[in-house]
Amino acid sequence: MSVYLESFNLSSAPFSSTPETRFYVESDQHESLFNLMINEINKADGFVRIIGEAGAGKTIHCRKLLNAFRCHKSRYRVIHIPNPRLSEEGLYLAMAQELKIKTSLTRNKLRKSLISNLSKQQTKKHRNTVIVIDEGQSMPDDTLEALTELLDHSVEGRKLLRVALFSMPLDKSQEDLPSFRLLQDRVTLERELLPFDRTGVTRYINSRLNKAGALGQALYSEEAIELIAKGSKGIPRLINLLAHKSLMNAYNAKLQQVQGLQVRLAIAATEFSATDMDDHKPNWLSRLRKKSA
Repeated sequence: MSVYLESFNLSSAPFSSTPETRFYVESDQHESLFNLMINEINKADGFVRIIGEAGAGKTIHCRKLLNAFRCHKSRYRVIHIPNPRLSEEGLYLAMAQELKIKTSLTRNKLRKSLISNLSKQQTKKHRNTVIVIDEGQSMPDDTLEALTELLDHSVEGRKLLRVALFSMPLDKSQEDLPSFRLLQDRVTLERELLPFDRTGVTRYINSRLNKAGALGQALYSEEAIELIAKGSKGIPRLINLLAHKSLMNAYNAKLQQVQGLQVRLAIAATEFSATDMDDHKPNWLSRLRKKSA
């Protein structure tokens, strides 16, 4: 637990590095991405693809979606693939384990068993089976082809399998792969998680503070929020990092509000901040992507 909680009358750490769905903040206040994802998955051929750079918030969106499906077990069955760096057979095995299907079968028999199971759930229990794939950019070609083949199966016009795929942006060579193009043709909703703008950063910080028990306290000055917005370039992971460090700096200085100086100190101590304070040129993104690769 952060040492500053009592000093700032907080019930929990508002800027933890661990994605927590209770701190979920919509990236666009005019359009609920969460509702868009749910509505799309409920369609007969729902396939959602969410794209975002490292730190953009893919994991928290993924977890919130998973929680929603698992809270409505009468409507959904969930297959979660957190690491899709699997072979074709590995994908079948992971799906079978999630669905509690016998796995001691040959690859072709396992695939047929999966299709049969999915079909029965669709026709008899009227439940949507959703496969949620994190870090989708890591999926090998043969696995992409296997997933695409499964997506071609349907009953009475409704796909046996719905998909929510979260991935980093792909480079041109990956997008040109036939296996990817075939899969991309089946996507029915695609959204990119963009950085928060200045207004969004304020909303993000205040929302997380209120959920942590701040109850309207102005724990950051306008200058502090401005500097966090510029230093983080609106990337949620970096907002959390700078907001936490600057709050710790304020605590150490025995202040009741974070000022610009505390944020500047946080930026100076943060390896992956967009830290050229003269012109705020980003110098962290390439290193951050390499580290997460």
